[in-house]
Amino acid sequence: RSRMACLSSEDRDQISAFEISPSTKCLSTETYPDQVYQYFRWSVSCGQRKIESAPADKNGKEELIEDGYLLFRKPRDEVKLLVRQLEALRDRESEVVIFEPAEPSFDLKILRPDNDEEGLKVFLFVDESSVETGISRWDAIGIRYFTDDEKLTLFINELKSEFNC
Repeated sequence: RSRMACLSSEDRDQISAFEISPSTKCLSTETYPDQVYQYFRWSVSCGQRKIESAPADKNGKEELIEDGYLLFRKPRDEVKLLVRQLEALRDRESEVVIFEPAEPSFDLKILRPDNDEEGLKVFLFVDESSVETGISRWDAIGIRYFTDDEKLTLFINELKSEFNC
């Protein structure tokens, strides 16, 4: 298993975090040869509580959910799109990141309440029902926390490394 890109909270006493990493290489199908996608896994934690997309079984193998947690890499690379949005926020070219993959499985929003401050608000909702049923619904579990530019920069660098951007 690869290491996960982690966006953690600024709070060191009660750490919250969103982690994401690829769980497969880039894939395509004969039906849609121009589309390249990549399955990913995620985890969300808040203090001692942790929820994850595909916990490994007793043999260390992850269960992939068909049409589940995936990001398109071609024709539009969703990972690079997310990285560009995060970099624009970090570099103060933007005040907000709003990202949801084409195959909706999570919704990430990060905003800078005051453009002069380093503090950032993170809102993440995971749409499990969309993955399990193939029907996009608005019933999702969520987490919110504060982070900072330093942790955002670490997350950007880890995303680039883990997803080969």
